[in-house]
Amino acid sequence: LASVAMGSAEGFDAAEMLVTSASKRGSWVMLKNVHLCTDWLRATLVKKLQSLGPGTHPDFRIFITSEISPDLPAGLLRLCDLIVAEAPTGVRASMTRLFSTLSKGRLNNPLKNRLYLLLAWVHAVIQE
Repeated sequence: LASVAMGSAEGFDAAEMLVTSASKRGSWVMLKNVHLCTDWLRATLVKKLQSLGPGTHPDFRIFITSEISPDLPAGLLRLCDLIVAEAPTGVRASMTRLFSTLSKGRLNNPLKNRLYLLLAWVHAVIQE
């Protein structure tokens, strides 16, 4: 998996080269933070993805991460399988999410439990 952080001209060039080579070799590419370059998405990436034809390797995959934005091109959204993951808001929801991911075995030590509670609370307050 090759990844590129978008948002600069260097990222655009690297992304184009990676998508071209990965579509031929069958590797995976991740483009991160594409909400920073919606003009490039519209002008370049959507056209490139639509132009990929039967010569595209069947194992080729492209993953795109973005914040939710109304500026994302509709053409790109139609080509994609979308997964939206947004954390619930609030201190309680954040702390509940953290403690639900911890295994029961990690909660046996009272001193560590206090540290987990403090860490979860600080993290939740900072997020809010």
